[in-house]
Amino acid sequence: MALVGSTVIASALAAKLDPFAASLVRFGVAAPVLVALCLWRRARLPALTASDWAVLVFQAAAGSLGYTVALVYGLRYASAADASVITGLMPVSTGAVAVLALGERPGARLLLAIGLAASGAILVALGKQEASGDWRLLGLTLVFAAVLGEACFALLQKRIETPIEPIMVATLMTLISLGLALAPGVWAFTRDAAALDDPRAVAAMIYYGLGPTVLGFWLWYTGASLTQGAEAAAF
Repeated sequence: MALVGSTVIASALAAKLDPFAASLVRFGVAAPVLVALCLWRRARLPALTASDWAVLVFQAAAGSLGYTVALVYGLRYASAADASVITGLMPVSTGAVAVLALGERPGARLLLAIGLAASGAILVALGKQEASGDWRLLGLTLVFAAVLGEACFALLQKRIETPIEPIMVATLMTLISLGLALAPGVWAFTRDAAALDDPRAVAAMIYYGLGPTVLGFWLWYTGASLTQGAEAAAF
């Protein structure tokens, strides 16, 4: 989650890029690294059911590609400091997914922990609010949409019936996201040949691919497989 938090800054640096072009860079960098890690660890893809594939595609669309697109778009209109207030709602959103989608019933102490995690992040961020013009509300709405997508991404792998190694789940998620981003990303590049002229933006998306995607996905799927969804939400 520390790596996920850094995506707000990476997305702010890449806010001038087309979001699908930025996503194509992110997943294009991450995919070969994860495939190589799978081969190195000799991870195997089990036979997945249709419902398993549906969960994976939904996770990729909502919380992987969707998160990147909504966050990059949102940070065109809202500042990173403003966005940090909204991303402080991540524990509550993830906890809601654990209850509504996974059927978990966290106790009072765990619910208090989730509430404190969210309120603490928001209180810190409230002191850094910055005006962002007439489109600020749209930007914050898009950031909140990204948060909801990330919450679905974070826990819905628990709905997958077939056991899959964490590194394989991370690889599948990246490959599916790359496939979803391919057509709009290529179209964005053909429409604007100078889309990658900003070296800081490109560097930010390369970091996004290697840090929050390769390492972040792997760490998250490994940790989430060993704990309850509501506990993961608090962290």
